[in-house]
Amino acid sequence: MTLNYEPALSDRFAYQRWLENVVSGKCLLQLQAMKAAATPQIRAAWDARTFTDYQFDTEDFDALVCNLSYHFHTHGQKYVTIQAFTQAALNHFLTARSQAVLTPEGLLKLPQGLYTQQGKIVTFFG
Repeated sequence: MTLNYEPALSDRFAYQRWLENVVSGKCLLQLQAMKAAATPQIRAAWDARTFTDYQFDTEDFDALVCNLSYHFHTHGQKYVTIQAFTQAALNHFLTARSQAVLTPEGLLKLPQGLYTQQGKIVTFFG
């Protein structure tokens, strides 16, 4: 069960799980904000292969929104918006593609990110 509220400190297990969700960008407010910010252009730029759908009692989020929320929260906050983060990741792919190494999974590993062979962002930590 996923919590969509801040649990009481007295329920240490639930609170710890909730805190882990916040740290990884998967609390309800973070996911709602990302869902609203994920324009068709942003959705087309990212690949959701590393995440699954996430469900709350009140709302469901597809794997791509979960992927965006996690990666933005973990690596992209310095860019302020998901739009700026996405553009930086796409620019990095264009400028560093010659340095790419093909992984056994068929992905391109660049110095600051992982991409599909078609240039979709899997993760970017630049």
